[in-house]
Amino acid sequence: MRVIGVIDMMGGVAVRAIRGERERYRPVECKLCRGSRPIDIAEGYRRVYKVSELYVADLDAIMERGSNLDAIKPLVEAGFSVMVDAGVRSIEEAEELVEAGCRVILATETADLSQIEEMGETLGWRRVTISLDFKGGRLLSKGSLRGLSCREAAEAIRHLPASEVIVLELSRVGTLTGPPTDLVKAASAALKAQVLAGGGIRGLEDLRELKKAGASGALMATALQDMLIPPEDIKEAMKL
Repeated sequence: MRVIGVIDMMGGVAVRAIRGERERYRPVECKLCRGSRPIDIAEGYRRVYKVSELYVADLDAIMERGSNLDAIKPLVEAGFSVMVDAGVRSIEEAEELVEAGCRVILATETADLSQIEEMGETLGWRRVTISLDFKGGRLLSKGSLRGLSCREAAEAIRHLPASEVIVLELSRVGTLTGPPTDLVKAASAALKAQVLAGGGIRGLEDLRELKKAGASGALMATALQDMLIPPEDIKEAMKL
């Protein structure tokens, strides 16, 4: 199983995400490192957990009030594999991320189905990951997919040749209340793509349950940043 370290960025620093309530986000205070510099947290993931794959949410870009690309580029330069959700709404925005060496996340929260399809075809599907963003089990979208269940959303994108799809339950992010296993089951049953799960993951048992549900990887922030999960458990999870 892939274990992917999450870094949520706002104003050039890493912030602690809680249930998608972005007005409540504050700079990260964690046990992996001092301060909230994204590169320091990334190096902490790699040093303690041997995690070198990152999911970065550029919250300023998602909210259309700036960009954290200058803080993202050092992650790529340091040898991390980086996928970025910057709320891309155009080919130009996506190409900027590709040029920086990042994999582009096409998220339903900010792009409708036609935009996702167009950008995937233009950039090449090997460079993109689709993210199905849920809140309370219903899809967040500004287009025709809005309010769909996970099964319905997965069926709506099944024709797209994406190699991986994120299933993210925002209401669980930062809560350590357990992962969205039911959503993962629904998505993995409908899709040929690898399914990556995010939201509420606490430890090894959650990772095992996600694997049984069909997940190929997990996005983790709080449990890693606060060192709530032993490094040997992450090592074990990577063997699943």
